This record gives sequence, C-alpha cells and structure tokens, in this order.
Amino acid sequence: MEAMLNQLQLPVDILDQIPGGYHCCIADEANGYPFVYISPRFLEIVGWTREEIRTRFDGKFTEMVHPDDRAHGLKYHAITPGENDLGKEDKVYRLLGKNGYIWVTGSATESVIRGIPCIQGTISDITSFMREEERFKQALLESEKQARDYSGMLRSQLNIINTVAKVFHAIYYIDMADYSFIQLGSTVNEVHTVIGEKGNAPAAFESMCKYLVTPEYAEEMRAFTDLTTLPDRLKGRPWLITQFFGPNSGWVEGMFVPANHDGEDNCRHIIWAVRTINEQKTKELAYQQELEAAAEEARRANEAKTNFLFSMSHDIRTPMNAMLGFSQLMKKELTDPKLLDYQEKIEHSGSLLLSIINHVLDMARIESGKTELHETIVSVPSIPADILTVFGQEAQKKGIQMLYDIRITHEHIYCDLTKLKEIYINIVSNAIKYTPAGGTVSAVIEEIPCEEPGYSIYRTVIRDTGIGISEEFLPHIFDSFSRERNTTTGKVAGSGLGLSIVK
Repeated sequence: MEAMLNQLQLPVDILDQIPGGYHCCIADEANGYPFVYISPRFLEIVGWTREEIRTRFDGKFTEMVHPDDRAHGLKYHAITPGENDLGKEDKVYRLLGKNGYIWVTGSATESVIRGIPCIQGTISDITSFMREEERFKQALLESEKQARDYSGMLRSQLNIINTVAKVFHAIYYIDMADYSFIQLGSTVNEVHTVIGEKGNAPAAFESMCKYLVTPEYAEEMRAFTDLTTLPDRLKGRPWLITQFFGPNSGWVEGMFVPANHDGEDNCRHIIWAVRTINEQKTKELAYQQELEAAAEEARRANEAKTNFLFSMSHDIRTPMNAMLGFSQLMKKELTDPKLLDYQEKIEHSGSLLLSIINHVLDMARIESGKTELHETIVSVPSIPADILTVFGQEAQKKGIQMLYDIRITHEHIYCDLTKLKEIYINIVSNAIKYTPAGGTVSAVIEEIPCEEPGYSIYRTVIRDTGIGISEEFLPHIFDSFSRERNTTTGKVAGSGLGLSIVK
C-alpha cells in the first residue's frame, strides 16, 4: 500500500481535509480492489487501523463489504470504460467495522493517476439513520397488521350482528371495559322503552328485571345478566341462552354472544339479544305435557302389571307348593317303576314352574319397590358351603365338579344373607344348567382393598366350562325374560329372569 502510494504521489494533506471518509483503490476487480490510501476519517468510521485492514482484510476493499452487498459494492467500484455517470448516485451498503457491520453511503469516480487506473471515493456513516428507518418500517408493518386485524374484527362483529339480527328482535352492543351499551336495533317497543338506546348496561338489566320479567324469574335473570361473572361463564362457549316470562310479552329468550376478545381471550365486547318465543314455547310446553301424560300412563300400566304379577304369582305359588308336597308324599307310596317315573317328572316340572313363579314374584316385588334389606352378621365362608349343598346333588348327577376358594381377611360381614344367597344361586344355577357333563364350575371370593374404614369390598368370580355367551348378546344379559337363542339353550329350561333379579 505504501509503495503504490509513493508511486501515485497523492496529495494526502489535501485529501485528509475531505469531510467524508476518503479512500483510493486500484481498479482491479479480480483482485478485490486493493487499497492505495485510506484517510483518517475512513479509519474513524470503520474503527480499524491501516495495519488491521491490511492483515484482517488483506488490504482489499471487497473483503470489507457485507456478503449480501458485494454485488452492489463491486458494481459500485467497477468501472466500465466510457461510463461517465459514475458518482451521480450515492450507493448504500454495509462495511464490516470493528464493532460489527455499519451502514455507509458514498460515491466514487474513476481516474487514471500516473498511468494507473484508480477509483477514488468517500463514505459517510448512516447506521443510525438506517436503524431508525428499519424501526419506522417495522412500526409501519405493525400498524398495517393492526389495521388488518381491526378490519377483520369489525367484519367478524358485523357477521355476528347480521346473523343474530335475523332471529332476534332487539340487539345491544355492550363494552365490557365500562359496561356501557348502545342499541343496534329493536322492534320490541316495550324493551326499547325500558332499556333505551344507550347507557349503563347493569342499570338497564336491573330495569328489565323489574319491569319486563315476572317475579318468579327475576332473581334468575339477575344472576344470568351479572356482567361481573359473564366472561368466566362464556369461556369455551359460543353463547349463553336463557328463557323468562314477561308480564306483557309472554315468553322471551335472551342470549349473550362474545363479539371479540383481547390477547388473553377475555371478552371485550358482548352482544345481548332478545326475542319473543310464545309460539315456540307453547308448542314445547304442549309436547312436554304430552310426554308427561304418556309417562304417567306408562307408569300406571306398569304398576297395574306389577300388581297383577305380584298377586297372580302369590296365588299360584300356594297351590303349587301343595301339589309338590302331595307329589313327594305319593312317592313314598309308589312301587311301580313306571309310576315312579311319572311322579319324578311331575315333581321336576312342578319345581321348574315354582322356580319361574318365584322369579316373577321377585321381579314384581323389585319393580313395585317393596323389596327391603334385612341385614345380619354373616360368615363369608358359610355362603359357598351352603350353595354347594343346594346344588351338590344336581352337579353330581351331571358329573360336574364344583370348586370354591376363599381369599379374605375379614370373615364376618354385615349384609342381607337371603338376597346375597339369591344372587349366588341364580348365577351358579345358570353355570350348572349350561355346563355339559364332566365340566367344572368354580367360585373365588376375594377381598380387595377398601379405603373407607369399617367397610370391606368382596369380589366373587364364578367360572364354568359351559357354552358361554356370544359377544352380540352381552348387552342383553340383564334384560327381563331374555335368553340367547341357540341349539343348546333351547333344550335348557329357564325364565330369563335370573340375571335381571341379580342386577
């Protein structure tokens, strides 16, 4: 750099007086425009010393230009023979200063000094201006975004208002910041007279509750129109609707709709709309009365059916018990094998019929609400033992093995033993009915943890190796008189009430 400066014999003293940061480069684009001379002002702008520029940037102007601006910067210094307008337009680009990139502007001219093509130019620091311009652009973009958001909000509010206006007769726009309101439209003179066109919303709602709502609905309406709790009640909901009765207008429906929200999803403005619904409500009440009448009729019919079954089952069970008793007495007197076979079939059929009657009687008692619990102290291990006694002979005839296991901590419990046994008998009875000869029926009674002091939870699992229940029929297992129809169950007698009673 010093040798070339001596060769060119530049008037350094004069050049240093130029206000801008003067610099002179060899017009050698391929070699990165090597510096010939850099003024103190140029060094002051970039913050480097001449030695640092020589070592850090290899003494070349191009190496100081920001990569994104190099095409611009190279064009800035590239001299095409015959071009005379260079320097007419200042260029703006970035140079790497000691504290980071700085924005500069400047111009350059081509000259031939002592036979060597050179470029002489100046730069001025405009970093502050460029940053301010960037802040202005950002603010402008933000302002445009806010304007678009506001315009979108207005369009959204207008859509809501237009939609509500198609159905409701009076519409009000409430500002939740100060609870002020304005009327957007009203075709109900009574509402318009009481509430007015604008004012304080809580005061307007209080007037409405006094003059437009009957006393039995007034307190409910005060709670519904409480603006202090409304934002929380509206969260996650598109609207809130209520109905009340007016002394003159009849049935009225009122609705709150959020018009817009702030950045924290709080309602900023809310629409309050009302409409009369006399015709709709009259139909609704008439339909409700029809449903209530039908429900009452069904209840009476079901009660009559239950009473009939209860009385009939009770009346039939008494003679059936007598018939079975005489059949057992007759068995002691018979010796003819054929007659004994007849007697056994009569007794079996009679027992089955009595079982069905008992089931019907139990269901009738349950449906009539006459079932009561009679709780006593019960020993848990005695329950499966008693069940085994009841079904032991039947299981032995079919060659079915009956097993049970008890895994409990508290042996004695307080319960209704009769009802508990009835549950077990119905389930075990089904298991034996539908398990083929040589099968197994097992029961496991297990005590599981219970958090409530003084109480225990017992889980009973009864398994068998029978035909099982299809997945399609499982939703119907507790239906009254319900039995799955297949080739096996058709041969097994039963009422289809056992599991209904269990439930």
